[in-house]
Amino acid sequence: MHIDLVPNSFIERLALSSNQVPSPRIMSQTSMLIARALMAASKLGIFEALSNSTLSADEVAAKCEIIPEGAETLLEALQPLGYVKRLS
Repeated sequence: MHIDLVPNSFIERLALSSNQVPSPRIMSQTSMLIARALMAASKLGIFEALSNSTLSADEVAAKCEIIPEGAETLLEALQPLGYVKRLS
């Protein structure tokens, strides 16, 4: 069985085809991991650190007082979700 979203209008079809709508089967399996990543980023101050300037993972780590490897891992988890953007 294949379960997927079925658009009811042109706008929904356009949003679905441009990946602007989350896929429920993927989001239902990963929602807890996404929530934990967002809670960690919020608690550690990642978003506040990036709110006014573009920083590297090492700079984010220094500003948030966390280890660089942890900052890089968290930023790599947030990037495909669209919460941060890699510039290089």
